[in-house]
Amino acid sequence: MKNAINEVMDAVIFNRNMKRPSLDRIFFLKIHPENKYIKPEIEIVE
Repeated sequence: MKNAINEVMDAVIFNRNMKRPSLDRIFFLKIHPENKYIKPEIEIVE
């Protein structure tokens, strides 16, 4: 990179410990009902 970083970016954020976000499947399917790959989680009732 030949440009100074302050000319290209506003900020740089570094997170040492990151976790994968959890997927709210029901909410996702409400937004994208045409998605055929995400299946809603089935609640097990005992």
